[in-house]
Amino acid sequence: MRKSTLQSTAIIIMTPVIFGIIACCLYVSATLLRILQLRDRFSQYRPLLLISILLGLLAHGFSLYGEMFTESGISLRLPVMGSLIALVMILIILVNSIRHAVDNLFIIVLPVSAAAIWSSHFGHYFYVARPDLDAGLLSHIVFSVLAYSIITIAACQAVLLYIQDKSLRHFSMSIVKSFPPLMTMEALLFQFLMVGLSLLTFSIISGFLFLENIREQRLVHHTIITILAWITFSVLVWGRYKFGWRGGKAAKWTISGFALLLLGYFGSKYVIEIILLND
Repeated sequence: MRKSTLQSTAIIIMTPVIFGIIACCLYVSATLLRILQLRDRFSQYRPLLLISILLGLLAHGFSLYGEMFTESGISLRLPVMGSLIALVMILIILVNSIRHAVDNLFIIVLPVSAAAIWSSHFGHYFYVARPDLDAGLLSHIVFSVLAYSIITIAACQAVLLYIQDKSLRHFSMSIVKSFPPLMTMEALLFQFLMVGLSLLTFSIISGFLFLENIREQRLVHHTIITILAWITFSVLVWGRYKFGWRGGKAAKWTISGFALLLLGYFGSKYVIEIILLND
């Protein structure tokens, strides 16, 4: 009886890891398929690409569920949140790929997502769990995850836009011959930015409304840097409509704002969960 219980426990523990490894393999395979599709310009790779991503999302979801919902409560530790943001990013890009030419984003997002999954299972981190989440905190988390996901997609789009802009200026067309037109790339970037900035605004407001004590919760630096990121994105959007900022300049502003956001959330969370709690 005891042996059977131990075996069942081992299966429950290992299941999220197995699903995580499957998701990583599928994401890496899908990345290679997209690279082959770009190199050979064979459209027949796309159905296989989409199937790989969909199966990867399914495995990713099972893996994340096992990591997030534990006997101790809901885990909000750094790698789990990173894995959650990665899943939402892939889902958003996949939905957008129905109407827009955004498949190139998979080349960046899928390997990063695989790394996030791997880190959530095999990284050594201090365990942080909450027994429950009230409605206010839950709304803040939802807005934050959506905002970070879409702004990260915008940053990936900015990297591709920067490469495309530089290649066109230096007449190196081999790199970007399969990219959509530059104006389409810019339009997609600012669409992602507008949605991401709106969600980030709601995230900041909900944080002030529902977080009990920012100083005691060691969120001062996180809050200040996040507001600086919000200002950066706001200036970029204003510059776009006031002065027509575009191309490499828009890409640089986007990447700068994303770097601040990355530092504000993941940097602060890393310090709190890994450096301070493991001292």
